[in-house]
Formats: sequence, structure tokens, C-alpha cells
Amino acid sequence: MKFSSINLNNLALYLKYGIISFPNLTIKKEKKERLKKIKNINFKKNSYDDVYNCLVFLISKQIKRSKKKNEKVILFLSSGVDSRLLYYIVYNICKNNNYLKNFYVLTGNFKSFNNKYSEFKALKNNFKQKIHKHKVIDIVFKNFEKEITESCRINQKPINGLPVITMKKLFNYCSKHFKKKIVITGIGDSIFFNANNKIINNLKKNKSIQYAPDGIVYKSNEFLTKKYDLVSNKIFKNLKFKKLFKIKSIYHNFILKQCFYLKGPKVKNEVKNLSKYFKVKTFSPFCETRFHEKILGLPNNLLFNGKPKSFVNEMLRSIEGREPKQGLKMNSPQREYLFEKYKNNVIKTIKNSNLQKLNVVESKKILASYINLQKKYYRDKYKKSFKNFSSYEIWKFISTEFFLRSLK
Repeated sequence: MKFSSINLNNLALYLKYGIISFPNLTIKKEKKERLKKIKNINFKKNSYDDVYNCLVFLISKQIKRSKKKNEKVILFLSSGVDSRLLYYIVYNICKNNNYLKNFYVLTGNFKSFNNKYSEFKALKNNFKQKIHKHKVIDIVFKNFEKEITESCRINQKPINGLPVITMKKLFNYCSKHFKKKIVITGIGDSIFFNANNKIINNLKKNKSIQYAPDGIVYKSNEFLTKKYDLVSNKIFKNLKFKKLFKIKSIYHNFILKQCFYLKGPKVKNEVKNLSKYFKVKTFSPFCETRFHEKILGLPNNLLFNGKPKSFVNEMLRSIEGREPKQGLKMNSPQREYLFEKYKNNVIKTIKNSNLQKLNVVESKKILASYINLQKKYYRDKYKKSFKNFSSYEIWKFISTEFFLRSLK
């Protein structure tokens, strides 16, 4: 792939608004994607039991299929509530099918920064019992630029955050240590209404449609050249969210956008490319159409009972017999890497920008923004307000720069 094969207009959309993998807005030439319509929804008729039984059915079907093939069943486990729910279900199904000997659990873990981003530490606090055949993979960066560039090359577009590299290392481990295997992932969790009134109001206030798992609303950037700023604005205004199912509430509308156009496609694309590169099959039950039908058929008061991911939290409360502990909201030292540990790499990348040479960005504006954010980083990193500090503005630029380098 060369620069000439890249759609700079859609790349500018990502740089300004953080929108990447929007169906059929490609960075490079790809086959057109056909989105399936979801038709068999019994609106307001389903219960949590209906949704849970559907999830168990789908996973049971896969595990029985894997047992016939003598495949290892591997779950990527994080501290998040949806990941933990999958663990309980997969464990019990394997146990009931006498297949626990071939069930393994992997967790990617950052031990640095006093375990602030340690999934393993969070899991130890959240689980009462020992996790079955649990292997913790320490995430170590030997070369900042190389790690991101390699991940972008695999992804065939910029990666949307440091956690993608954690996934890459887990897939790499599976590829090397297991022969016949299938990985169960928790991607597709945006099918659950994962927001609250505060997030929705902040999205409206900032005229944004993007937000992070920790609730931080993404704002548009102002470092594009005049040409590409106008182009990105035009694409953004003309984005079309085709209705894949009947919209019966504001929750349905929110899920439609996040699951099928914004968040969902990003993560699905990353996992699909990692799976293909490392030759590791995956199964993602939250992405199954049959499961979508059950979730979307919940009454509004069950789709959102006041807590994000209401269904998941209620199921965990039932299983664990207590109020579920929430997982890490920020699960990588992306901010520390960009503004402290690898600050020289970042500044060097800004000053030698390929995007500047392609007349997409103004490096002076990016450098000024970076310096201002770095000052804020050092000012706030030991304060409570640090939880609201976002590195996304700089990350998008760095990831895109390393993506372009991956093309050479």
C-alpha cells in the first residue's frame, strides 16, 4: 500500500472527529459492506431471562462445536462487567459439557505505574474464586513506534487506542501456544445501552457523537489545514445512519449509532484483522444477530434501568450475589506514554509529519496543542481531575502518522 491508495478525505474525518471504520467510508479500497437489517424483534416483550437464555444458547452451541473438533476454548478476560459475565457463562457451559480441561483464560496486564492500569489487580478485587486456567500476559513496550506501526499495519488503518496492542499480544500468544483453538471475545458490548443522562447531555452540549468508555466526550480537533477541515466537516454533516431496525425509543437510536456505525465497527474491524493476521478463529456472542434481537426487544425500563449496561449488571448481581464491582474505566497508560515516557518520540513525529507533507495538518498547531496538553498533564496527574484528562486528540495524530509509515 502507498500514500496514493489512501483516501485522505476519510483520514481527515478521523483526525478531526475520531470517526473510523464507519461503514463504507474507507481509508483504503475495500469491499463494500452490506449491513444486515434486524427484523425479528418483539419490541417491549422480552425479559432479562430471554436475553440471558439466548446468550447461553449461542455460547453452548459454539462450545459443543469446539468439543467435537477438540479445539481449545480461550476467553480474553478483562475486568469489565461484560467480560466477567462471559467468564461465568463459558465456565459453567464447559463444566456441564465436561470440557473444562480445554478452557483457558487470558488477560493482558500493565504492571507499570503502580498497577494503576492493572486488569489483573482489578480482577483479583472483583472475583471471589480463583479464575480457571488463568494466564496473565504482561504488556511490555520495547519500542513505542514499532509497536504502534506494526499494529496499524495489521489493522490496515490507524488503531484507535493503546488497548489494541494488548489485544495484539494476546492473539500472538494464542498463535504460538495453542494449535487448534477458538477465542471468545466480549466485543460488541455497545449493543447494551452504555451511557447515562450526563453523557447524553455532554454529547449534545459539545455537538459530538463520540465518547470514551470512561464517559469523556470527544471534541473535534482544530489542527487540519483549511482544505481538509472543510472536507471533514462536509463528510461529517452528510453522515447517514440508515435504520437497521425500527427505532422505538431514544435508547434504540443511541444503540443504532454506537453499535452499528461508530464504536462497534471500530473494534470489530480491529479484532477481525488481528484474527486474520495471527490465524486465530474468534467467536463474539454479543455480535450475533439473534442476540441483538433479544436485547432490542427489552422494554425501555429494562434496556436502561438507570445504570449503563443494565442487563449485564443485573445478571452479574444475580450470579455474584452482590452489587457488581465495575472494571477499569481507563485500562492503559496511553496518557503517560504520550506526554511523559515517550514525549521525545511524539515531538519528533510532529516535527517530521507525513500528514504535514501531504498538506492534511498544520504541525505548528499540533505542537502548540501538544505542549498545552502536556502542561495540563503534569499539573493534573496527581489530582482527582486527571480522570477527565484525555489524550485522544494527540493519539489520533500519532496513530495516523505511524499508520502512514506502515505503508512504506
